[in-house]
Amino acid sequence: MIIIISALFLILSSLKDFVILKKNNNFDLTRIIAHASFGFLVLFIGLNHIFSIEKDYNMKIGEIKKFDNYSIEFKNLELKDFTNYQAVVGEFEILKEKDRNILKPEIRIYSNPKTLTYEASIKTSFIKDYYLTMSNIDRSDYYNIKFQEKPLMIWIWLSVIMIVIGGLLRFFKNAKNS
Repeated sequence: MIIIISALFLILSSLKDFVILKKNNNFDLTRIIAHASFGFLVLFIGLNHIFSIEKDYNMKIGEIKKFDNYSIEFKNLELKDFTNYQAVVGEFEILKEKDRNILKPEIRIYSNPKTLTYEASIKTSFIKDYYLTMSNIDRSDYYNIKFQEKPLMIWIWLSVIMIVIGGLLRFFKNAKNS
C-alpha cells in the first residue's frame, strides 16, 4: 500500500506542478511528463502485483479446470513441422464469464543442437494480459499448465515509453540550449 500511496502522491504532485507552472508561464513539460509517468509506472506495477492471478495444473487433452470465474479447457494437441524445429502446439480455451479466448502455447524441439523450449501464448488487452505455458510430464499424457492473468501490463509499457519520451525531450531541449 505504501508503494501505491507514494505513486499516487507523485502523480498528483506532478499534476499540481503542471497547473502551477502553466499559470506562471514557467512551463517545464519534460519534468512533468517524466515524473508523472514514473508515478504511473510504479502505480501500475503495484496494482499488477496485487491483482495478478497465477494457477498451475496438470492436465490432459479434454480436461477442464475451473477456479474463481475461470474455466480452462485443454482442447487439442498438434505436432507441426517448421524449417528448423518441430512444435507440439496445445489449444486451450479460456472462459471468464462471457469473455472467451483461445491460447496456443508451444513446446519447441530443435534438432541441432537438441534443445527443448517452452513458448508462452499471450493474449494482450488494455485491461489485462493472459499468459499460458505448457510442458510435458515425462512418460505420461499429462502436461503441466501454467496460467497467469496480469492486469495493466500494457499500461506499464506505456508508462516506460512516456518516461523515455520525457527523457528524450529533456535531452533535445538541453542540446538546443547549449
